[in-house]
Parts: sequence; structure tokens; C-alpha cells
Amino acid sequence: MKKKKLLIAFIGILSAICTYAQPLVWSQNIQATSIDLRTAVVKLGQIPINAPSAGTVVVRFDGFAVIDVGDRVLFAASDNGDWGVNEGHVSIEVPSSDVNRKSFSHTMTYNISAGADTFYAVAFNSSVEADGNGIGSVYGHLTVEFFPSAGTAFAQCLPITFSGNVEGAPVVVKQAITNFPSAGKAVVRFDGFCISDVGDRIVLAASDIADWGVNDGNVTCEAYTTDENRNPFSHTRVYNVTAGADTFFAVAQNFVETDGNGSVSIYGHLTVEFFPDAGNAEVEYQVVSQSANLRGAPVTLATINFNAPSAGKAVVTFDGYCVSSAGDRIILAASNIADWGVNDGASSVEAFDSDINSNSFSHSRTYTVAAGSNTFYAVGENYVETDGSGSASIYGNFTLKFFPDAASGITESDNPANTFTVYPNPASETAFVVFENTGTYSVKLHDLAGREIIVPQQANEKTVALDLSLIPDGVYLLRVGESVRKIVKQ
Repeated sequence: MKKKKLLIAFIGILSAICTYAQPLVWSQNIQATSIDLRTAVVKLGQIPINAPSAGTVVVRFDGFAVIDVGDRVLFAASDNGDWGVNEGHVSIEVPSSDVNRKSFSHTMTYNISAGADTFYAVAFNSSVEADGNGIGSVYGHLTVEFFPSAGTAFAQCLPITFSGNVEGAPVVVKQAITNFPSAGKAVVRFDGFCISDVGDRIVLAASDIADWGVNDGNVTCEAYTTDENRNPFSHTRVYNVTAGADTFFAVAQNFVETDGNGSVSIYGHLTVEFFPDAGNAEVEYQVVSQSANLRGAPVTLATINFNAPSAGKAVVTFDGYCVSSAGDRIILAASNIADWGVNDGASSVEAFDSDINSNSFSHSRTYTVAAGSNTFYAVGENYVETDGSGSASIYGNFTLKFFPDAASGITESDNPANTFTVYPNPASETAFVVFENTGTYSVKLHDLAGREIIVPQQANEKTVALDLSLIPDGVYLLRVGESVRKIVKQ
């Protein structure tokens, strides 16, 4: 009986830890105009974080850039401000001084320990192709998503380096085998860049089936010339999953237009993020498949009505591909307003001609939301350059990821009536709370979200011993009456 009670208590402690360990998010908008990308690696943005425990971070940098013909510009999400070319990136090239903008998306993942870290959005004009002026303008969004090791939400990100022929049938370039602890939603993204041959249309997709079909969703890319032959891409799908093992795929195929050699080189990542149905973080999504005239005013292509259970942050992403008319500049945006304006941020694409008229895009924004009803929009508009028909076909995914606030109103404070010391601090196994006066004290441990963490305690007249051996490393709040102190488990 005694062993059974201990087992039940142990399971209860683990359950509490998993429930209270929640994912967090940080973000930064990026707007850098007419910057020299050639002299050195440029830090376009940086996000310092203080992780409350060990875990995994998913860092993503997406948006669009305006660059000069003849330049190859590299973009990367990184944990290194002194980024090097071999650390992963996406690259873009433009075909003319008029059609001079490209959307991009780059994702990296890092395992981190509790404490301070900094993540960066960087850019660099590669010396390999530097026939332009080296000047560029970049508009984008840097996000850092943190998934604690002890949490039920998690992320995995697999790097992709593939070279081969993709004619005839879908080719799996990477697969992720994932074991889900419960029912929930899996956000699956395949992003990076593709080098292909002139005359080929390459489809790329994140999918839950290896034998991908055209109705399962995709993005497409085509090379302009044998020199301007690389295109960034981003494709997202959200799947409802049950507890147990599942497999997701990054697939590629030379489809419909097959006048080239069918060979590709693909560099990117396949990312799977899991959000349990029972968790505090949530996911909503809409698949977008619309043809519309975008001339004159912003057009709503998809809407997500989200009832936030608490205050937090909503990361909204609109990605996919757009088929448009030559002479038109199409903006595509994830927004919290339907009446989008130029200062609200967007991705921007242009068709090269009536044949090479498809461009992948990705646009993200993070919004602070209050508990209750919130509405978000995927919008499109034919903007500034309007020499084409104004019509476009957009295929993609509009995704919302909700991260509840970590802050709970509990901060470190002292009440002279409760005078005590805590040692050792940091602690690895056991922490002792020693009071100046004899009495009966209620000692509670909270995570940084303010939720109580149940740990075994032993008390006598002046001392309470806390067993910290079963909880993850990180920063916690120790509460005695109205007094709150920070304590570090490591």
C-alpha cells in the first residue's frame, strides 16, 4: 500500500510539472531600408530571452527583400550574431530591376538550457554573385518559440539537404517520425530554397502522406534563367492528430511544366510543432484557395475568429504561393485588421512574365491579445504596380498559434513579518527554507507563469525542506504568505 501511495504521488508530481510547463514566444518586426549587405554580415534583428528551463527553441525569420540584379543575398535565423554561411540560410536572386523583390522563410531549432540566450535575423550579400550594388531593403518578422523539455507541447526541426531528380512521381526529401503523447494539432512546415532547371515547375509540400497529390496542397517555383535559378518557399499544413506515432513528409515533384532536366537541389527544414488539445497554447487555421481581383482595396482571403482563454500572444502566419499577372505587384499579409494598410506589414511578390508567374510567400505577425474574442485576417491587394489584370490565385495556409502570457502578477517581494532564508540557492536536489521564528508556515512553489508546482515537503518548527529532484531545471518563485523569493533549480 505504501509503495502504491508513493507511486500515485510521483505520478501526480510529474503530471503537475507537465501541465504547468507551457511554451512561450518572443518576436520582433524588421524594417531595414537601403542597407549595405556586402561589407559584413548584417544583424537585422535580435531577440534576447531568459528561458525558465531547459527546452527547444524554434527560430524563424520570414518576410521579403528588395535587392539589385546580379546579387545573391542570404538570409538566416540564427543563434549566432557572427553567423557563417555554413550555419544554414536561404538565398534569393531577382531577374530584373523592376521584378526585384522576393519573399523568403528560414527556420532553425536549438536545444537550450535554462538562462539567457539571444537569437538573430541576419543577411549577407554572397561574394559568389555580387554583380549588383549590394544594397537591399528587408521587411520581415523574427520569432522565437520556446518549448520546455518538461512540457506536453513540443517541436522538432529536421534539416534538409537534397539533390536529385524529381520527375515522374513525388519524391520524399525528408520525413519526421513523431510520437504524440495525446490528441492535439500538428503544425507541419517545409521551408527553405530550391535550385531548379529552366523550364521546370517544381512543387514542394509539407504533407502527412508520402504519395502526395495535387489536391493535398503545395507551393511551386520556377527558375528564371540558368543563372537566376533559386527560389525560396514556405508551405504549412495543420493536422489533427491522436496519441501515438505519426509520420510527416517534405515532398518535391517536377509537375506539369517539364521542359528542363527535372533535377533540383533543396535546402531547408521540415518542422513539426505539437500543441495538445488539453494545453494552454492553441492552434487555429484556415486553408486558403482563392482566385480574386485584388485591384482597388484589400481583399479578405481568410478569417480566423479566435476566443482567447486568457491574455497572451497570437502568432499569425500566411504562407503559400500566388499566381498573378505580369505588371502587378501583389501584397499578401497576416493582419489583425481587414482594412490593411501599408504600414501594417506584408509580403510582396511579382510575376516575371505570363509563364513564370508563380511566387511563394510568407508573412508573419505577432499580436498581444486579451482574453475573449479576437479576429485575424489573411489579406491580399494589387498595390502600386498595376499594369496587369489585377487578378490573382492564392493557395496557402493561414495559421494562428496562441501562447498564453507567462507573467502572472507574482513578483519577487518581501513582507517583514515573514523573515526567512533559502539555501542553497541555486539548488540541485533539496532547498531549505529557514525561518527566524518558530511557527507553522505554508510554503508554496510556483513556475514563472504563476502556477503552483507540487513538490514533497518536510517541516519542523523552523525549517521546511523542499525536494526539487523531480522538477526541471529553471527559475521558480517561492511563496510564503505575502513574501515571494526567486529560487533556481539546476
